[in-house]
Amino acid sequence: MSISIYSPKISRSPIYFPRNGSKPYLRYNHCVDIVPFKNSFLALWNANSTGQENYPGQYNFISRSEDFKSWSAPLQVFSGELCSNPVKSDNQWQPSLINYKDEKVFCLWCDYNAEKTYIAETEDGIHWTNEELKASGKMPENTVAFPTNHGFLCQDGTMIFPLSFPVKKDNHEIGACRYAGILMSRDGGANWEWGGVTEAVLPENVERINIWEPMILESGENELCMLIRNAGEPGKGYQSKTEHCILSAVSKDKGYSWTKCSPVEVESVASRCYAGTVQDGKSPIFMIMNDWQPGIRPETGPEDRLYLSLYLAPLPDPDTLLPGPVVQAEGGRGFYPNAFVKDGKIYCAYTYPDYIMGSVIEELPDFSKAFLMPRESRPGLRTEIEEDRIILNHLQSCMNIVLTPELSAQKRLKLDFRFKSRVRNENDFCVFSAGGKTRDGFKLSLRYDKETDQDMLFAEFADGRNEALTHIRLKEENAIAIELENESLKISINEIVREFSGKLIRKFAFGDLYKTPSWPSGVEPVRDEIQIALSSIEIA
Repeated sequence: MSISIYSPKISRSPIYFPRNGSKPYLRYNHCVDIVPFKNSFLALWNANSTGQENYPGQYNFISRSEDFKSWSAPLQVFSGELCSNPVKSDNQWQPSLINYKDEKVFCLWCDYNAEKTYIAETEDGIHWTNEELKASGKMPENTVAFPTNHGFLCQDGTMIFPLSFPVKKDNHEIGACRYAGILMSRDGGANWEWGGVTEAVLPENVERINIWEPMILESGENELCMLIRNAGEPGKGYQSKTEHCILSAVSKDKGYSWTKCSPVEVESVASRCYAGTVQDGKSPIFMIMNDWQPGIRPETGPEDRLYLSLYLAPLPDPDTLLPGPVVQAEGGRGFYPNAFVKDGKIYCAYTYPDYIMGSVIEELPDFSKAFLMPRESRPGLRTEIEEDRIILNHLQSCMNIVLTPELSAQKRLKLDFRFKSRVRNENDFCVFSAGGKTRDGFKLSLRYDKETDQDMLFAEFADGRNEALTHIRLKEENAIAIELENESLKISINEIVREFSGKLIRKFAFGDLYKTPSWPSGVEPVRDEIQIALSSIEIA
């Protein structure tokens, strides 16, 4: 039986659109969070009528839905009649939500100018009580506790809110943040305490560093993983590389201490991500994030937030995440996602780009068997299968291979497949890639050899090794076997065998995982056709 291809149905609908005939008329809408609660859905975000971020008049708003399609007109949630102890100040930021056992919803939010952070709760999803946060322990000195992402409910009932800790400044500029940490409650919200913090690894001569909007995952027994946006500033002495836009830190004591930040081997842009587990705290994970690279199009910064996509990984290890279907509405910029899993579907909300959108992804993938997943953010892959063939026809074409948790963890792994080069330009063409971009990575690439008028297969490694393997002929089928163990790699090409030392991160793709995409997107001419025989793919 052929390996299956994951191609979920994705439906999209607006949560709030400013010119839909209802009031209030909010022109700036951003930082949405969503939760299911007591047979309905809640969406909260910060907004104002001026169309400008961090401008007087910025409040948190709430909208409700029974079906995730039709939403109520937004109402001020923490400064109006819905809330006990309302806060009238108007520099309100990024509500972060936790549904606690469908009994209460907790929301952490802040007024950055006032340098105050608040915890609010509701038992009916309509009426809220609001209190200034009083937490035991100690947060970093001279900082503001700034909630920035969806809260996390651990399997043991511990509630965790991830936070950034920007430095207090006279002008209250958002940024200049070198700490990420957590707020947690182990008793259902009766008491709150600060966890440990992780600190950015600072390059030399840095004027400004900004690690921002962390996200929490449960990655093992007593172990947490924090994923963090790395927002380097051009011209400020530090610029995030495309492969360093997401950082991670690990806690092995339930959040009381953290490792230093380290880059995740996933390409993206500097924007908030959402990550969660498919079923429970230790199952395969997913992430929703922009699958693009900064600096490709003439505009930079927020203009790079394209192709909001679903990533999947068989283990709670962010280095193994692979990009797949595009979640957002076609075209334009979609960013700042939050999500949850319910009834076998992923519900997602995001900014697009001055209103709030929702997407529903169904069904969830079956991780009991390995499967293929097209990367929709890169044009050039014919996602339909033509007579048992996957067609790679652009240099950035990419069809990912998603393993099972068992295959990812086993000591020895073997992948077999057959491919044919039917149409070839003289450019180098990556047939298969594995592992990371900056470490523990490998590519099997075709390179045209003028002397023999044939293609030479090369093994290219992330550590700089680049070795010729063997010639292959155009339009002839080639049998490939790739075997890995913990510290070694064996490549067999038409029974010619080469062995290499080195470790590989266990994520694989037909095509190039790390090829820089072309711009404008989707206009590069077809110059190649590499065919992968679908029925030949075997993983053991």
